[in-house]
Amino acid sequence: MPSAPQTNVISPDVLEILRCPVTASALRQDGDFLVSVSDDTIRYPIEHGVPRLLADAASRDTPEETPTP
Repeated sequence: MPSAPQTNVISPDVLEILRCPVTASALRQDGDFLVSVSDDTIRYPIEHGVPRLLADAASRDTPEETPTP
């Protein structure tokens, strides 16, 4: 699945030093979000080119639950 177009591109050099404030893992860019590599449900918005790396700014994508028969 292709990722969303990136309007706020974070430099690879900057991504190398940024860490997720919740998991302390590295981050990868996915469109206008930075995503924790150890838990891809944790996403941080990038607003006007600035990542909001605050635990309370994180959104969690929850996998859709499959109904059990």
